[in-house]
Amino acid sequence: TVKLDANGYIDSTPFEKDIRSALESDIKYRQTDYMKKRAVKVAKSYDEFKGMVACAHLKTLNHKEVEELTVQKKGWQKSYTGINSTSLLNDNNTVFNTSQTNMITTSTTKLPKSMMELGRDFRRLQQLDNKINYLHTITTSKFKKLITNA
Repeated sequence: TVKLDANGYIDSTPFEKDIRSALESDIKYRQTDYMKKRAVKVAKSYDEFKGMVACAHLKTLNHKEVEELTVQKKGWQKSYTGINSTSLLNDNNTVFNTSQTNMITTSTTKLPKSMMELGRDFRRLQQLDNKINYLHTITTSKFKKLITNA
């Protein structure tokens, strides 16, 4: 059924959502298809092929972006190392460090009790893998509580 808004016009938001999701899925399909065709010719093993296809949605870095990664930050721009390496959740809801090289650093970081703590701890992580691991330690019910209490 077609819904009308307060002025009597057709409400287009459901159509916009359908079109947006169809466009996103089409883009993802085309990116994956292109990468499959490219990976079949280049990949030396199935794992390499699978990895290339899994990264199909990522954009490539240009020369300038790669150079920016090597620039050392000075003064206030220095980044904080914060929670380091691979971390796992133990029974006490604390994050513990499993890195062999940095066993001493932040071994008992509590899960966040507020959105401010979540943001602070997330910003302190430098590597994308560490950020993803940190977010995986927080359950969806905990996220809901953090958002509703914010």
